[in-house]
Amino acid sequence: MVISLRTLLEYAIDADSGQQRASGNVRSFDALFEPSAVASMDREHAGVYAFLLFHPVADAAVAEYVATGALSSDSGPRILTFFTLDVEARAPLVLPATAGSDLARFDFEDHPAYAILGKLFAPKPRPAVPGILFMGGLDIDEECVYVPLTDAADLAAARTRVAAVLAVANRVIGAAVERDKFANKLAIRLRAAAIAYERSGRTSVREFLIGAFRLVVRHRGDIVTGVKMMGMGKA
Repeated sequence: MVISLRTLLEYAIDADSGQQRASGNVRSFDALFEPSAVASMDREHAGVYAFLLFHPVADAAVAEYVATGALSSDSGPRILTFFTLDVEARAPLVLPATAGSDLARFDFEDHPAYAILGKLFAPKPRPAVPGILFMGGLDIDEECVYVPLTDAADLAAARTRVAAVLAVANRVIGAAVERDKFANKLAIRLRAAAIAYERSGRTSVREFLIGAFRLVVRHRGDIVTGVKMMGMGKA
């Protein structure tokens, strides 16, 4: 099952303030992405973030991997991994077998995954899609690290490749996450593992996320992650 980033932010804000979240306690978009709100998310999530970017048709192997539901377990509890979905998931939603397929109606250059990555790396050339983007925190100004997954030719290769990259990131986190040092440490580990990567320029992760979310919502989609993260989906 998956849940919207928007809903996770609402839970984090309420948990940080000691409130019990009630059904219908929905904040405006601007309120959800205020600095204090994303800081609440960082405090509630004792780990880092990733964003799996892919086109549901051109990157069919990655799309098939995501549809299996294995991304959440491969990420583990310390990496909150997002991806785009073609429907809203304000409440926990069973991941459709054709997740993201409606977003395939867009040409490659207009697809949210390409646009999100292009804006982050501009004015440099956009890295190849599919890939996985790592962010040390939401409330920081720091570089992001992007690992292309262009060699994921089938389902088995996609899971092996994504799981291997996530395993490297998990080893970097350690006992306590150092958000401002995560990008440098991850780059060193990836280089040692002979895994190709690219680094964005220093950026406000919060502002990047605002732009990404607005873009996906404009296309009637959502940014989601597994509900087991941050205690989501518990009774």
